[in-house]
Amino acid sequence: MEALPVPVRGGSLELLRPFVNVAGDEPWHLFVGSDRGLPTERPVPGPVLHGEQGSAKSTTTRIVRQLVTRAAQPFGLSPREEQDLLIAARNNWVVAFDTSAT
Repeated sequence: MEALPVPVRGGSLELLRPFVNVAGDEPWHLFVGSDRGLPTERPVPGPVLHGEQGSAKSTTTRIVRQLVTRAAQPFGLSPREEQDLLIAARNNWVVAFDTSAT
């Protein structure tokens, strides 16, 4: 794990938009709104990304995860047991699994 950079005032989330495959203003606002509460003292729901192969799901997840945490591994394997999922969720701000590897 690495330390997150110190936030600087005056930025814009619009700079992120070209890197996220979201079509239209409404999905973009939903995407941005889902990440506004992170990190918090309690769990909050986040976006669930789905789409065809090549639609930038992994890239978007990698970007969101890097914005929120500096974990060394961007993705984990899908948990085999419920307890593994609970441990991953408790120890990470963003939980991302590569379901194609299972």
